[in-house]
Amino acid sequence: MAARADSTGLDWWTEPADEIDGHELVKDAALFALVGVPFIITRATYHAGIQRKGVTHQDDYVSLELRVAPAGHIASRMAAGRLSADAAAKIVPGEQLVINDGSTGIYRQVTQYLALKGLITLPPGAEEGEKGETVWDLPRSLWDAGAEDATKGIPIALRCSRGLRVSEYDNPTGGDAKARTWYLA
Repeated sequence: MAARADSTGLDWWTEPADEIDGHELVKDAALFALVGVPFIITRATYHAGIQRKGVTHQDDYVSLELRVAPAGHIASRMAAGRLSADAAAKIVPGEQLVINDGSTGIYRQVTQYLALKGLITLPPGAEEGEKGETVWDLPRSLWDAGAEDATKGIPIALRCSRGLRVSEYDNPTGGDAKARTWYLA
């Protein structure tokens, strides 16, 4: 079947059509483009992460599929002074993205959210502390329930009206580079 096009070549694109959900991975410095940008998380999927020294279990990380807010919502946040034009210029309204995180920021927030929603069950444990010291840091292998669903991906609808925020601090392992922890805002 041949695609139709008008003189601009765009008619075929604006006609109703099914769309394949595809999420572009956002990492490293590109995460800054989501600071202050509203989005909704639609799925959380847990994966095997790194093995830290002195720890008997392997950590997990979570992949979050998200969709950036529509253009009208982005424009209203800009008009209200809650989103800069520079920030808005770095994103595409409605774009589908995925972010990965295994930190004391986003990973903890999402694990806590899923537990509070009753979508996973965690064993009793500390709720505050350094990396690996809280129940929110546990990998799926140590959860009481929900690990299988989390491995497949749990559909959610978690709106992050202020996008991401970042905390920068001196790198605890030394060096000149700053360490960062990302949070949902």
